[in-house]
Amino acid sequence: MANPQIENGYIKIANEILDQLIRLKLSNYEFRVLLYIIRRTYGFNKKKEQITLAQFSRATGIRRQHIHRSLKKLESRKIIVISTNSKNRATYRFQKNYEKWETLPKQATSLLKTNSPNIKKQHVTSCPHEKIIQLYHDILPELPRIRVWDDPQRSHLRTRWREDKSRQNLDWWNEFFYYIRESDFLMGNKKDWRANLGWIVRRSNFNKILNGNYHNQKQNKYIGMEQWYKWKIKQIENEDSNNTH
Repeated sequence: MANPQIENGYIKIANEILDQLIRLKLSNYEFRVLLYIIRRTYGFNKKKEQITLAQFSRATGIRRQHIHRSLKKLESRKIIVISTNSKNRATYRFQKNYEKWETLPKQATSLLKTNSPNIKKQHVTSCPHEKIIQLYHDILPELPRIRVWDDPQRSHLRTRWREDKSRQNLDWWNEFFYYIRESDFLMGNKKDWRANLGWIVRRSNFNKILNGNYHNQKQNKYIGMEQWYKWKIKQIENEDSNNTH
């Protein structure tokens, strides 16, 4: 029978922070990753700690690519702070100033405004519009928010979802939005213009994004989303290899 005792170690954390964590909307993976960061920092009376993806994976039982994705989400919402040293090794710090955290908005029913009487059935059985929109908001908070998602926009997204089986899961769209983050043009870092989800899912724009037309070709690291994903996985593996030596 388990019989944990504080004499064997405990985490000293303010109730005020716990109250805010209780209210925080996080995915299962994000919450477990965040708890591990708190365990490795507050659990050892530290403000920050160097942690490898391999260590995250062993402690949480989560695959490395999901660890990486969860860390990026936590960082984008300013719940954690990630820094790297000269050897490209990552250090993690929990942001205790919860007023800086970016909370998720309540899902507005206005997103699903439409004149179609069968929209509820279509949403449930086919393209999960609202979940994709939420991913877009979570991963790309710098881009314009979706206030109303009308019939033409729904049609474009539904078509992009249906025309390729590999896109018919939320993991694909998760990676797709992270891929978009790599484009200075789409993120508005080159001109006074930023992409929005309605523009992204139009066929011509969508295909150009997948082919890498809007990405930073001068870096010559990858061309298109498929090569980007392979390059990203290799980067993660190299980081783990460097951190274990």
